[in-house]
Amino acid sequence: MKHLLLWLLLLAGALANAQTPASRQAPDWEGIEPLPGYNVAAATATTTGDVYFVGNRPRYSKSDGDPERALLPPGSDAYVAKWSAATHQLAWWVPIQHSQDDYVTGLAVQGDTLYVAGSQGLRHSLETTGTRSVFITRLLDHGTSASVCWTQQLRVANAATEVRFLALAGSSLYLAGTSQTALNSRSTQTGKRVPPDSSFLAKVTVHASTGTINWRHTWPADLHYSDLAGLVAQGGKVYLATNTWQEQTSYIETKATRQLGTLPHGANHRLHLTQFSDQGAAWHLDWTRTEAGVATAFTVADSVLYLLGREDADRAFEAPHSPTTAPAASGDMFLAKLPLTRPTAPPRWALRLPGTGHSPVNRLKAVAVRGRQVYVAGTFDRDQLSLGDLVVGSANPNFLLAGKLFVAQLTDAGATAHFDWTQRQNQDTSTPDLCAFDLVGTRLFVLGHFSGFSDRPVLLGTQQFTLPPYADTLLESWLPVGN
Repeated sequence: MKHLLLWLLLLAGALANAQTPASRQAPDWEGIEPLPGYNVAAATATTTGDVYFVGNRPRYSKSDGDPERALLPPGSDAYVAKWSAATHQLAWWVPIQHSQDDYVTGLAVQGDTLYVAGSQGLRHSLETTGTRSVFITRLLDHGTSASVCWTQQLRVANAATEVRFLALAGSSLYLAGTSQTALNSRSTQTGKRVPPDSSFLAKVTVHASTGTINWRHTWPADLHYSDLAGLVAQGGKVYLATNTWQEQTSYIETKATRQLGTLPHGANHRLHLTQFSDQGAAWHLDWTRTEAGVATAFTVADSVLYLLGREDADRAFEAPHSPTTAPAASGDMFLAKLPLTRPTAPPRWALRLPGTGHSPVNRLKAVAVRGRQVYVAGTFDRDQLSLGDLVVGSANPNFLLAGKLFVAQLTDAGATAHFDWTQRQNQDTSTPDLCAFDLVGTRLFVLGHFSGFSDRPVLLGTQQFTLPPYADTLLESWLPVGN
């Protein structure tokens, strides 16, 4: 009898261990709903399941139905909208119309108040400065309608200006963006040459009736490539992630004093993490940390910064290779935990996802934190993706254009971390994108942007959606992640 009992226990253990690692305790998708296929730039969800989103609709012809707008040449019309979880349709839609060419790229929500950031301007040559301006618009949600309270402009002397990120902390609204002009552009105010590429960080204090511009910091980005990767505001501190790229080390080193931080050897791509202090009417640069690789997203929780990125010629957070002309690494994705109290200290831990390569589809794109639980989301196009001892496989590894959307939970144990579970889109489609990822109460809100290809369906859990060929569809879904 004892031998039989022991045999049964061993069999039960073997069956338990035989389960697919990627499915270990993974919650299933729920509340999946196709949203209108608008060109969404940013979105956020509420605890009731309603979704706010902003986007831009190309205007190709005189078909808008508005006689005044119909006279405008082709451009872009911006909008703000609310999707109702109760009625499963749009609760309201508000156009943002300042000029013939409007773009919205940022959204921040505080209760029933929405702040929208974008750019507006006329289609002038890049030789002409002062033709685009950045704007902030405040709206109030009345349930089934919304009203615009005010719009504040931040004049920028460069033609092609874009707000990349928007962060709200109390009554302080922070904007980060980029500007571009032609090489010989000059300021209309000073007559001096305007840098062809620059980035800016600005603060606006918001009130019920207006917005006040407190300060703006602009710096030239005169590298071969420069990009903003994220913005977070917390407790009077503002955190910014930027990426730079170059071809010749000597060229970069001559420009190092004009960048946010020093530049290590041995890597073409570099990520820079910077902390600013908001001093009310002014800003102060506290520190910058520079590493090899590319930052894709980050968040701050208490005194810890969680960074998502991709490796380059040298592995991030390690000593440079010797010689400094080391060959490029595989471009693997990584997740690292950095202490904010010691910005130059080694990471408390760094997890790497091997075998993902340099494909633009292979990206960790979003991160959210609640206590010891850290949630990440991204896309991959390889046969399989390894997250610690978990393996996410491809439904159709022979379909080269396919991409997969995945979400994973890991536990932060202080000096170490491990993945608990991962959930994925169960069937391949053509290059999915992640539009939004929010931790709302005990659920993760995921908004995915999928492109149809050869009538291939999207399968999330047990629900299947067939996409029209070469058409875009937004799928809203939730993952319950417990208390």
